[in-house]
Amino acid sequence: MKPKFSIILPVYNNANIIGTVLTSIINQTYPIERIEIIAVDDASTDESLQNLKRFQTKHEELLKIIEHKENQGRACTRNDGINLAQGDLLLFLDSDISIHEKFIERTVNFINQKDVIGVMGKILPGKDIKQNNYNKYQKYLYQAPRGAMQLEKPSPVSYSHFLFSITTIKSKAIDKIGLMDENLTHHGGEDTEYAFRLEQKYSNQLYFNPNLKGYHHDFVNFKTALNRMRKYGKFNVPYIIKKHPQMKEIYFYDFLEGNLIQRFLGIIATSKSFITMMHFLYKYLPVPLVFGVIKILFGSMLLQGIEAGRKS
Repeated sequence: MKPKFSIILPVYNNANIIGTVLTSIINQTYPIERIEIIAVDDASTDESLQNLKRFQTKHEELLKIIEHKENQGRACTRNDGINLAQGDLLLFLDSDISIHEKFIERTVNFINQKDVIGVMGKILPGKDIKQNNYNKYQKYLYQAPRGAMQLEKPSPVSYSHFLFSITTIKSKAIDKIGLMDENLTHHGGEDTEYAFRLEQKYSNQLYFNPNLKGYHHDFVNFKTALNRMRKYGKFNVPYIIKKHPQMKEIYFYDFLEGNLIQRFLGIIATSKSFITMMHFLYKYLPVPLVFGVIKILFGSMLLQGIEAGRKS
């Protein structure tokens, strides 16, 4: 019998997209009776919950819905899905990402290899993003050589590149590692912290596979993304580092605690004048030259946030 496949779908204000995501799941080549969807609505303020319930009336055996009365964040939302899941494999899927019709079939075939405990798929821009707002920042997300997305064949990846937007984990690993850390209530980092724990137990068994494709249908603008990065640094990173000091290396702590030159560069990178200059370059530099500027701005916002968090 084929493995049971549980899809954990944290939902927050994706009313216009959730139907596309759910339709991509029911159109899979994998046997539908071996799939379950657990949608956890994290107190959406739009019609997301109502749209989930409409879909459930037609697919009652397929979709389970958990309702949060108050917004609790991604860690808690995903944990509620984990606790209800009955699958041998758990797919953590963002609610604005649809999946290729052979996604589950290909995932099962790949993850059944002995040395694979988890696999992350590749996210491509949906047609709606390309048509409506495919700007410099969007091109950076989907075209820049960054993280696991630059790999052209299935490969093991570091925990720092193992994100949970479109990622499948064997349930036996989750049973051993436990749940996500619900102290991480702000946006970002809950999946990186969890991937770190996975890697400690299952070294070289976290993979990226570009043949497992998903399509992104939503976006935040560049300003919002930078603000999120700063809040991530302020609220989540100090907690993560206190829990796992080894993770300092991925958060540029050398620019805060390193030698004199490193700390001087950190002061420059977080200064108002430097950030203003980077925004100027962002405005006028073409693709792909602007990709480096975008990466620097994210690093500057992260360091700014960490400094603010350490002082508070």
